[in-house]
Amino acid sequence: MEKLKSSLPNMMLSLVLICLVAAGALAGVYLLTAETIAQQEADKQKAAVFSVLPNNGEGAVIKDTIETENGLTVYRAYIDSTFIGAAVKTKAMGFGGNQEIMVGFDAEDVIVNYQVLKHQETPGLGDHIKDWFNDKTQAGRCILGRKANGKFAVTKKASTSNEEVEAITAATISSRAFLNAINEAYAAVHAGEEGVEAVTSASQLHQEEAPAVEAATGATEQMPDSLVQCKGEGHCPGHCAGHCNGEGKCQGHCKHHQENQPTVEKEEAK
Repeated sequence: MEKLKSSLPNMMLSLVLICLVAAGALAGVYLLTAETIAQQEADKQKAAVFSVLPNNGEGAVIKDTIETENGLTVYRAYIDSTFIGAAVKTKAMGFGGNQEIMVGFDAEDVIVNYQVLKHQETPGLGDHIKDWFNDKTQAGRCILGRKANGKFAVTKKASTSNEEVEAITAATISSRAFLNAINEAYAAVHAGEEGVEAVTSASQLHQEEAPAVEAATGATEQMPDSLVQCKGEGHCPGHCAGHCNGEGKCQGHCKHHQENQPTVEKEEAK
């Protein structure tokens, strides 16, 4: 067989053939392994569910699996006909991206355990969500054993309050997102019950004067309470355009939208 000449058309033809063969091989491998991968993911999630239930779910059966409108999954566990608790696959938008967490409650809404399934937080800072909030030697930050009520909030220092949780040093945004996810999980377990409302990241931020900044200094700092200059030509950003005080400054909760610009929040390793 005559060797192909080293010309541009022949080289392009060779590259196309190589790409087709490689793509076909990858597709074949995917088809062969897709079912195995899916089963492994299912087994991993099942293990995470039972790991956060009372007594690691020993003797328990998941009788109800509920999908919520906001994408959470509630696994209600029973021993015989007795409800022992629930595991919730919950999520929240953190500093670096989405946090995905499995958290477990007993029948009295006490937090049993949690696992961070996925996250995109900063290594050495926000990624401490994996172990910061389950350290039983640090009562101010540990959420295990606390009775959930959908009102957990971050604080700068250790507190004896059931609802206040000490934030990860220099990672307040990541900490707040984690607690939002726990609050959402509690709301999902009690969805439809009177007096229980879903807690969203946006609603919590609107209740605050200003979001905390994750700074390179290794300390969580709060924005000043003074009014801040509006963006552009004396106007507040976004839907806050009508909330200036006449002197080109934002008022009320609209200060958050001014201060919460991507250039302001900065999370760096110490």
